Amino acid sequence: MTSLGPSEDRAGVRRLRGFVSALRDPGGRPFLFVLAAALFLFRLGYGLTSDFWTEDERQIYLIGLRAYARGEWPYFGPDVVWTASRIPGALQGLLIAAPLKLLPVPESPFVLLNLLSLAALALLAWLVCLRVPELPRPLVWIWLLAAPWTLNVSTHVVNPSYVLFGAALFFAGFLEAMPGLRRGALPVPAAFALMGAGLAWVAQLHLSWMLLPPYAAVAFAGTVRSGAKRLAMAAGAFLAALLLVSLPLVPTLLRFGTGGSERNVAFIPLGASAFVTTLARFLSFASLEVPRFIEITPARRLIVLRNAPWLVPFVAVSLVAGVLQPVALLALGFVRRAPWKDWRAVKLTALATVLWVYLAYCFASTDPRASAFHVVFPIAMVYGFHAWALVWRYRAVRVAWIVVLSTTLVLHLGLALERARERSLYADRPLAAAAIARRDDLLLGRRRQELATLISRAPEDLEVRRVRWRPAVFGRVSEWRVVLEHRGGEAAYVDVAYVARYWDSQERPLGGATGVIKRILEPGRTYAVRLVDGMVTPGTARAEFQIVGAEAVKPLREEPGRSR
Repeated sequence: MTSLGPSEDRAGVRRLRGFVSALRDPGGRPFLFVLAAALFLFRLGYGLTSDFWTEDERQIYLIGLRAYARGEWPYFGPDVVWTASRIPGALQGLLIAAPLKLLPVPESPFVLLNLLSLAALALLAWLVCLRVPELPRPLVWIWLLAAPWTLNVSTHVVNPSYVLFGAALFFAGFLEAMPGLRRGALPVPAAFALMGAGLAWVAQLHLSWMLLPPYAAVAFAGTVRSGAKRLAMAAGAFLAALLLVSLPLVPTLLRFGTGGSERNVAFIPLGASAFVTTLARFLSFASLEVPRFIEITPARRLIVLRNAPWLVPFVAVSLVAGVLQPVALLALGFVRRAPWKDWRAVKLTALATVLWVYLAYCFASTDPRASAFHVVFPIAMVYGFHAWALVWRYRAVRVAWIVVLSTTLVLHLGLALERARERSLYADRPLAAAAIARRDDLLLGRRRQELATLISRAPEDLEVRRVRWRPAVFGRVSEWRVVLEHRGGEAAYVDVAYVARYWDSQERPLGGATGVIKRILEPGRTYAVRLVDGMVTPGTARAEFQIVGAEAVKPLREEPGRSR
């Protein structure tokens, strides 16, 4: 472990001042600036065409919309459904309400989110390019901004998407705070300030913040040998940034306490296989893992590919790359020789991260799903770039990366086009715009804490005008096309629950399934919806469809002089 001297801090200040100029290529042309701007527009478009009306996304949007519409302070952020608790702090609500206040259109929170995530990824890209100059800068920027995990978990309004900004700040600071990893890109106090700010940011958005304090403790331990003065400066910067970003949390703690967050801690030992799974998921952060983001179930993925068959070759490439890339990253970890002195430290940091995630989730009330520990994504990416730099001299590797980058861009463009009309904000943008213009958050529903049971009048109000069932995609997928007319007048309905039942040719029941229509159905309107109800049970000959309930929300009534 080496000590850090004042000259290193001065060099860090010079490099920090060069952050903006790092966007330029050696010829002085603003190539990377133009590339970043193009990728920002691509990411913004992808986020705007992502899910909006599904429960988690709508509930997060409602936190900020309610604060904007009612002028209320949003004391709590996201819900933790499985423990009926909430994450304390106003940050999530403010990140949505503030852009609505500045520009009252449904898209404004998406713009702010994508600006934040772009800034975070730009910081990581800058650091990676300094650490691994063997890789082309365009490769680093495109992969960081357009990899599946950054496109799908940092571009649309849901709380995990906001985590990336804080995580990037935290781990950028960690890399420059640890003596064994430090390259002198940032002054030590600035590095610790980034860690404090990142920790406070994530703590108000997602329970995965609990993974971060050990990194800060290790960084402080590594700074002890630099002297009491340097340690005091680092601690002061860390605490100042931590307290500053924690300010939205203070009113909640003073008035309500923690919101029941402590209920999410429970000792549930994990088996040895969970470590292997955690390792695979960690490496997938830096890989072309697309299929999981196409749809949530195999049946729905098949429907997407049936509707857009030109995506099949790109999905095939992603399936192969999604397996080979993690295997290659694991194998490259056994390479000992590298052009950087900190290669061993990078490897140990990645391995320690996997082990820490595995151990930490022995004390969590949920399984170590990849989305649950996405906060360590920057470590996976930094390790991945170092690993690929070891073999970048091989032409086959460079060609493979051209294929990977092309695939992720084309495939995500296709997915955006496929789901924009039915699942995104633009499935019913006028309703969201009306809720903002009229400052009436109830038009988009209520928060979970205010919901009652399913409304019994929904089956009478929602008349099934036409229904068609067929086994699609070579007879394997159960697909419904339903036309619903809302004949009621007292309430609109969201999260409309249905039951599908199946029989064979001998009229013997083959069971059934339940599902939810992710739309807000207004009185007096007719809706045509497509539903995928899983895989077809062999022998199914007949099916029936029935609406069984829904959540009632305030209906949109036209104001004089307004038309919709």
